[in-house]
Amino acid sequence: MVIGLIIGFQLRYIAFASSLLLFTFALTMTFATSPEGPLSLSVWTASTAALLLATHPPLQRKAAA
Repeated sequence: MVIGLIIGFQLRYIAFASSLLLFTFALTMTFATSPEGPLSLSVWTASTAALLLATHPPLQRKAAA
């Protein structure tokens, strides 16, 4: 996934997949340890940033063209 994000190959789909993977990881960390773990490691922020990248309007217009 990292290579796809770096080179921009299918950026929207890879960003959605990254967001889902990070969200699952953050939920697992929250229930396995405590809410402090994912907050300290900024997993929630990374998941939200990947979702923002996937839903960014210029990317949607570029993919549709």
